[in-house]
Amino acid sequence: MVLPQYADGALLPPTLNLRIMNIALQFNAPLTSPNGNNYPAGKRILQPVDIAWAMNLAMTTTDVDFLMADSQADTPLYVDMVTGHLKIDTSNFPTNASMNAALAGKVDTTITVNGQPLTGNITLKVPVPLYDSTTPVTANSLTETDLHTYTLPGSTVNLNNQKIMGRYAGTYTQTLLSTQRVRVYAFGTMILDTGALTINVLTPDWSVNLWIQRASASTAWIDVELLSNGISTAVKQNVLVSSVNWTAANVIKVTAQSGLIATPIACNMVTGMMLPAV
Repeated sequence: MVLPQYADGALLPPTLNLRIMNIALQFNAPLTSPNGNNYPAGKRILQPVDIAWAMNLAMTTTDVDFLMADSQADTPLYVDMVTGHLKIDTSNFPTNASMNAALAGKVDTTITVNGQPLTGNITLKVPVPLYDSTTPVTANSLTETDLHTYTLPGSTVNLNNQKIMGRYAGTYTQTLLSTQRVRVYAFGTMILDTGALTINVLTPDWSVNLWIQRASASTAWIDVELLSNGISTAVKQNVLVSSVNWTAANVIKVTAQSGLIATPIACNMVTGMMLPAV
C-alpha cells in the first residue's frame, strides 16, 4: 500500500505506520480467480494474490463492488463515498484476547502514531483527479474560442476549504502584427482577462495556474495566473466569487482569441484535481 501525500506534496509522517492485512470486497456472484481461489457471493476477504484482479473487477465491472461506508465493520479499509476519502476503521478491530489469538498473523490489530495506540478512524485525504488531456486544441480565430471546458458535477465540492487546482499550458504564435488574448471562467464569471498581449519572443510558451477554494456554502476564492516567456510580466487575479451554487453543475473553462487568423494559440496539455480540506 502506497501512502498518499499531503496537498503540499509532503509525505505522511514516517511515524504513522499502517499495516493492512485483510481487504474485503462485495462479490455479486460466485467467482473464481485466475489463481484458482473461489469467492462465493457476498462480502469476502481477498487472498493477497487476488487483490489486483479483484480491484480491477471492482473498477471495471458490476461483478465486484467496493464496500460502502456502512459496511466498514466488515473490513478495516473502506472508501467513504460522501467525502471520497480512503479510511481505515479501527473501532471494530478485535480486542477480545481469544479473538486476537484466533486472528494472530492474519490481522494486525495495533496501529500506533508516535508510539501511542490509536483507536477510531484514520482518514487519509487524497487528491481526486477531475480532468486531463494532451490533445492540442487551437484557437485560430478573431473570435473567442474555448481551449478547454470542464463541467464540475454538482455537490462534488461539499466542504469548506476543499480545492480545485487546474493547470493549462500551450504555445502562442509570435508576430509583430498580432496580439493574443486568454480568458478564464468559473461559475459563470470571467475571472481573468489578459487583454490583448503583444508577444515579444520567437518561441512563446504560456501556462495558466488556477486555484479555486470553497469559502462557504455560497462563495469561493479564486486565484488565477497566466505566465509566459512571451510577455514581460505575469497576469494575475485573486477574487471572491459570490452566489456560487455548489450543488449545481458548474463550468470551468479557458478561452483564447487571436489578433489574426494566421496566428493561432494552442493549448497542448491540461490537468485538474480536487484537493481535500485539512
